[in-house]
Amino acid sequence: MPLMTTIKDGELYGQTAVCLYIPIHQRIWIDMNSTDAYIKIMKYLTILIIPLMLFLSCSRENTAILWSSNREAADIVELYNTENKKYRIIFQYKEDLVSSYIKADRKPDILIGEDLQNSDIKIEMANLENLYTRSSQNGETINQALLGGVFLNREKRLLPLSYSLTTAVFKKNSKRIDNSQASIELEQLKDDAVAFNHEQEKRGYSPYWDKDFIYSVLELFGSAFTTSETKTLTWANDDLSEAMGFIKSWHERNGGTDEMTQFDTKYLYENRIKILKDERILFTTMSSAQFMSLSDNMRRELDFLYLSHNFQLHPDHIVFGGVSRRSKALIVSTDFLSWMIKRDTQKKIIETSIKNNSGNFAFFGGFSSLNSVNSQILPQFYPRLTGKIPEHQYILPQLEKPVDFNSIKNKLITSWVIEESSGENLSLDEALEKWERLRIPF
Repeated sequence: MPLMTTIKDGELYGQTAVCLYIPIHQRIWIDMNSTDAYIKIMKYLTILIIPLMLFLSCSRENTAILWSSNREAADIVELYNTENKKYRIIFQYKEDLVSSYIKADRKPDILIGEDLQNSDIKIEMANLENLYTRSSQNGETINQALLGGVFLNREKRLLPLSYSLTTAVFKKNSKRIDNSQASIELEQLKDDAVAFNHEQEKRGYSPYWDKDFIYSVLELFGSAFTTSETKTLTWANDDLSEAMGFIKSWHERNGGTDEMTQFDTKYLYENRIKILKDERILFTTMSSAQFMSLSDNMRRELDFLYLSHNFQLHPDHIVFGGVSRRSKALIVSTDFLSWMIKRDTQKKIIETSIKNNSGNFAFFGGFSSLNSVNSQILPQFYPRLTGKIPEHQYILPQLEKPVDFNSIKNKLITSWVIEESSGENLSLDEALEKWERLRIPF
């Protein structure tokens, strides 16, 4: 009876081909009773195993696996692989990046995404101090406000790549909002919104509408959400109380719960841009990345200002990069991050994105962590940003966050603010205790 061996295509890990890949489709039949069977087997194994060994060796030394929750990373990886003949990056998209990483048996070499600035992730990451040093030697200045969450044991374990800012978006021809500056103070925005409501006998923009806006207000007032060795979440209680007072005052000046409920029932679930253009509200809020990603047709009638308080701007959607300290491809991984954190590289990435009409704004959907890219390069490609490039010294400094902070922010902090406005009497400490009892961890 003949021995049958079936060889099928190997399965690549990811979407980008790596050093050497030889597909084999043949089915090979070898008659074991034949006198040259042994020679045939050895010849076949030589043909199969040597390229396989070369592939595995090459993969370990010259290829790194990247996981990212940002789809823009796929185009960036493609550009790197096209330019680099020595190393290769394999990209895999992970929607729940932190959860996927924590639960994975097989870890990637590189992580890029939001919500990474926590000790659970940083303890798995390599020290990137040399990368920061090289960047500084190349004349690249990384925004210092974004570095608060990157340290572990005084080592820089993460690299900030990009960020957005919280904005107020309004009709360009509005005479009620002063757009001569790049930002608007929260108190001024509240006064303008309340005056608009009373003049028009309408009830527009509630500070309770948007969780991202609520969180921005809490942060701008100095609530300083972070973590400690003994507590999942800590905050500055007096500053949090002041922020809550600001939000409540705005709500009451809008007419209170009854009047706002009537307006909400009728208009809140319509497209926010539509009710803005219909002048039912004076403004709406969104991140700068969201605004810049709107179509030209939608943006044509609109303008934006950054939200500020005490001359500070609120960054959100901060994208970080990190390299696994257990990676067998440390050289490749750090080379990729070093390549990305260069001004010329980021310019090329932006050019490629615009040329391919990918719809992605700037660098990873936001402003670069490199101050020079924002001030010198972005206005060339995005004329709408002329006069509105954020000055790095006004960015609110960031802190380390608990693991899975996006969930904490939306399901605990901002939900507690909204429930408190409806008469819920739990303190945030009590809400945290309740949330921890009910929380389903990764």
